[in-house]
Amino acid sequence: MTLIGFFVLPGLASAYDCTISDAGGNWNSAASWTGCNSTYPQTGDNVLATATSGNLAVNVNTAYLNSFDLDGYTGTLSGNYNALNIRPANGSTVNVRFAGGYTWIGPVFIDTVVSGDTGTTVNFYTGGKSMARVYVNYNVSGQITISQQDDLTTSGNLILYSGATWTTNNHNINMADLVIHGSGSKTLNAGSSTITISGEPTTYGYWFNDGSNFTFNCGTSTINLTAAGNGTTSNFNGGGLTFYNLNRTGTAVGTDGIQFSGNLTIATGGTLTLSGNGGNQTTQNYRLLVSTTSIGTASTITFTDAISVGTNLVTQYADFRDIAFNASANLSAITGGSGDAGGNSNITFTAADTETWGGSAGSWATKANWTGGTVSRVPLPQDTVALTGTGTVTVNQARLGKDISTNAATPITLSNAVTSYGSVNLSNAGTFSGNYTWTMESQARTGTLTLTNNAKTFYGATFNAYGATIQLADAFTATSTVSLASGTLDAYTNNVAMTFTGAFNSTAGSTLKLGTGLLTENLSNTALAGAVTLYGNATISVATTKILTISGIISESGGARSLAQSGAGQLTLSGANTFTGGLTIKAGTIEINVNAAGTGTITLGDSSGSANATLRSNISATITNPISVASGSSGTLSINSLGGNPYFSGAVTLNNNFTIIAADGQLALTGGVTGSGNIIINNNGSVAAGFSVGSVNNIGTITNSGSGSGYGFLFGVIGTNVTGVIQNSATSALTLSGVNTMTGTLTNSAGTLNITQDATYSTVTVAGDTTTNITAGKTITLANMVSTGTAGHLAIWKSATAAAHTLTTVSGQISTDYLSLTYSQPTQANVWYAGANSTDNGNNGNWIFGAPNTAPGFTAGPSDGSSSSTTPTNAGVRVTFTATATDADADNYYLAVCKTDAITPNNNAAPTCATSQTWAVSTSTVSGAQASVTYTTSSASAESNAWYAFVCDYNAASTCSASSQGTGDSGSPFAVNHAPGFTAIADGTDPIAVGAQQTFTSTASDTDTDGSADTVTLYVCKGNDFTGSACGTKGEWCHSTASASNPTCNYTILTGDGAGTTKSYFGYIFDSHSFLATSNPRFGTFTISGTGSASSLKASGNIKFGGGLKLR
Repeated sequence: MTLIGFFVLPGLASAYDCTISDAGGNWNSAASWTGCNSTYPQTGDNVLATATSGNLAVNVNTAYLNSFDLDGYTGTLSGNYNALNIRPANGSTVNVRFAGGYTWIGPVFIDTVVSGDTGTTVNFYTGGKSMARVYVNYNVSGQITISQQDDLTTSGNLILYSGATWTTNNHNINMADLVIHGSGSKTLNAGSSTITISGEPTTYGYWFNDGSNFTFNCGTSTINLTAAGNGTTSNFNGGGLTFYNLNRTGTAVGTDGIQFSGNLTIATGGTLTLSGNGGNQTTQNYRLLVSTTSIGTASTITFTDAISVGTNLVTQYADFRDIAFNASANLSAITGGSGDAGGNSNITFTAADTETWGGSAGSWATKANWTGGTVSRVPLPQDTVALTGTGTVTVNQARLGKDISTNAATPITLSNAVTSYGSVNLSNAGTFSGNYTWTMESQARTGTLTLTNNAKTFYGATFNAYGATIQLADAFTATSTVSLASGTLDAYTNNVAMTFTGAFNSTAGSTLKLGTGLLTENLSNTALAGAVTLYGNATISVATTKILTISGIISESGGARSLAQSGAGQLTLSGANTFTGGLTIKAGTIEINVNAAGTGTITLGDSSGSANATLRSNISATITNPISVASGSSGTLSINSLGGNPYFSGAVTLNNNFTIIAADGQLALTGGVTGSGNIIINNNGSVAAGFSVGSVNNIGTITNSGSGSGYGFLFGVIGTNVTGVIQNSATSALTLSGVNTMTGTLTNSAGTLNITQDATYSTVTVAGDTTTNITAGKTITLANMVSTGTAGHLAIWKSATAAAHTLTTVSGQISTDYLSLTYSQPTQANVWYAGANSTDNGNNGNWIFGAPNTAPGFTAGPSDGSSSSTTPTNAGVRVTFTATATDADADNYYLAVCKTDAITPNNNAAPTCATSQTWAVSTSTVSGAQASVTYTTSSASAESNAWYAFVCDYNAASTCSASSQGTGDSGSPFAVNHAPGFTAIADGTDPIAVGAQQTFTSTASDTDTDGSADTVTLYVCKGNDFTGSACGTKGEWCHSTASASNPTCNYTILTGDGAGTTKSYFGYIFDSHSFLATSNPRFGTFTISGTGSASSLKASGNIKFGGGLKLR
């Protein structure tokens, strides 16, 4: 029902009798009226006409008239949808009378003046005109009586509201619908009238009563219900009322029906007629479905007289569902047979049979196409149906039968919506077509029905097996709406997949059993209000941009069972679910209500996928489930508040990056966050405390971003695993209010950052145009502070009150710039440099507003004098380190050479290496001059010795350069050569004869291996006069070649060496770098055998000497 226009409130002016002028015209023209105070009718005026009044167009919604009486009018009343409003004076009796021509199509409203009015009567004359709609007492509650003075015809509704009484005075009414509204008293006095209701199925139905306190005085009236079809709201809401004659007669439409809502009574002498049209019974079989508006809820029809079929209960071609008579009624032999669609009582139906379709193409409603076991007929709802032919079956009847099977490749085409009442087996069927819905109901209301699809695709389907189960034998696919209206749908037993291109809805009281088969939903705004039971780990895939809502309770059977969402759309869970196996968001979004996730772990992400996964909640309640962020997923894994105030109290474990999205609500994570992965907070709402997070100890960073104007808190302890906290939202402030143990970095890249507790950070970085507020009295400890501000875009660092915060550093100097400082108090003097471009807003003790001292820099070196593995420094010799450095402030500098890469500057003093890690530190050296310092090696020195050189200035705020290790052979490390070991020398033969070979052996070696292993060489001298590379003036016995160890050398004894004499020898060892053994020389003696015997000469002939001969 659509209401057109508006209504003018009653006024207080005097009433006028406004008569349509002879000229007529538009309603809102003064020229169209006489006696109307020079205007057109106003509130409280009476409208009249004469035989000479002209045509009148109702071109506006009228004011509230006292009366409207066109008695004698011969003109024409015209107009479109503007309303005629009648509101008589309290207690009056007035006429509403139509006469003359009539083409106006607007509604008539007849009301009382105010609530509480009584005794007002309107005599209503239609003058044979067909009204559009008639409303009585619309939105008021006074008492008014409409006294019908002639027959009424309306193409729309007659609508009675609270306080309305309609008396027919035995006149007839022909209307689309009778509508009863409101909780106040309403009365219809029918007398002996015939009331024909042609029905408007898409709006209300035949007889619609949505209120209470309705009195129907049936008298001996007849109610005729004549509309074609049985729309979903075509109901007869006559609950609790008594009727005399009530007739529902079918038309030449296969879907005719009547839906009762509530119980009703047939008065003494009255009749109930429920008759289908029947058609020609050759190619037509038009039947009437008599049912209730809700399956499983019976309507009881009580006959005051004894039931007499054919007399006071007249029926033919009728099927019944959920209808109960107060006494037995045998309908087994009625014309066209009686169909049992289930849930009936006190009715005897036509006996069930098996009907077989055996051959060629044809229509379901053609009787000749069927062969029965007992009688051949178009199947009734209780009949078993077998399709055994190969010709196309055109299904053109609404109710098909009970169990339906195909025993041949029978093509099936639906030409209207159909209902079956048992199992359906399409395993041998051919093509399956027709854009109509197939409804499965259970005639038995118990047990299990089976649907076998054989890869057929349904258009739409309704599973309405009240009290029973429909079991899917194989995968189910539908392209339009599928509804689970009652009973149980079992997709578990055979773990079948279900794919819905259209909506899949279920109603409360139904149950969906899910196994491991995938449920795919491809249409938005679908809702499962019925229960869902998980018999396996179930997966639902909702397509991109689509939403599937499950408000029914999700439980489990057979142990812990899980539920997953794998599509890119949204799955909404709002029931108090009890499954325990966990909820996984592999892709898309799951929106949950409190307890909707069951009691298991909520997992975000698919370990092998790349899709985004979001957990969302718009409730203001606590959600206790643990949350796990899956590893391996490359998508964005997030939790979203969506405007509610959800509190997630379960522990959150990260195996991946995790995004927290705060919309227009307050989102809190209070269970603690651990694991490995970064946390990204997108605060996009405007609510104060838009997010709050408890203890966090993830291995990774925490970033606050987003475009919202609200603010958020990290109120728990930020643990030592957290590597950094980043504030990166220009509009959403972040507050760190926990007593944190983290020592990582702190960055304010955008917006406002508040720190309310003592804290320690490695590096604090603040960007230009940011604000960092430190609560007064708190201490911030840091190693470094960096400002990335620029001119005109300073980084604000302050306490907001007149009490300052404290800063301390663990490094030698803090140097930054472009800060705006207020109430900031570093503890160390000559350490904190704010830079020349920073602003001092007061109370900033120990900050130096100027350029900081800069460290000197190397301009030459450093060098260790080329002490390398090829030219090592012999143990005991000094290594000389040199370098040249300059200082921008012309400060003197120190060259410090350390064993490790660590240096500590000392103000106005030499720097110090780490404890016991110093090679050498020079004296103070003029900037630009070369610094030199030595280190004395020893036998205890290592072969290879790494060094790190620094230059540090002589300054009240001394700073040091970065380390340098030089380059090439003059760079780190320096090498130490150790003396070879020499423990013994020996001669081989003693005494030894002239001409024999004397062998000298040594026990000597060198342990150095840097670069390559050192060799040793033996020199054996006749005296203790080795020069370092050769024997002295006394001569050499022999020397060896270089060898790895224990070198030897040989000497052949000559005659001139002196037989009978004892000779001394002195052994010397040196290594491959000419470094002498510290035990040099080692010495010994040997004796040349003999006593110096006489010389003899023996000859066998003459000897002639040309000179002197001397013999000894």
